[in-house]
Amino acid sequence: MPYPKIRLAYRVIIDNSSTSAWERYISEDTYRECRLQNVLGSTFLPSVNYKFNIINSDITDSSKHKIGITLYSPLLTYLGIINNCYLVSLETQVKEGYEALMFAVQPQLSICYYEDGQINDLEKQPIL
Repeated sequence: MPYPKIRLAYRVIIDNSSTSAWERYISEDTYRECRLQNVLGSTFLPSVNYKFNIINSDITDSSKHKIGITLYSPLLTYLGIINNCYLVSLETQVKEGYEALMFAVQPQLSICYYEDGQINDLEKQPIL
């Protein structure tokens, strides 16, 4: 039986209260960039594997600077949910067994793309 395919998105919110060094560097660098971008009116920098956006900022107060980064997974085979975890595989071809990964269901993690495995297989069958 073919399984549906999904893509997962993980959202990270970073502001001046972030504690990791990486998040502090991102916050400081994007705040400087935001001060420059304010003139151009551009606050969104799309990419193939992630989306970045400025949630809030004030060019006179860095404590109000808050950004969001949404990270996108490659296309995954969705095998189900077990123990409140997404069970997925990086293998997208129909086969007998799959090497699987598990990701805990959490507010920042969502399914951003869904492809029904049944519909696609029905489309490939010849019409009699």
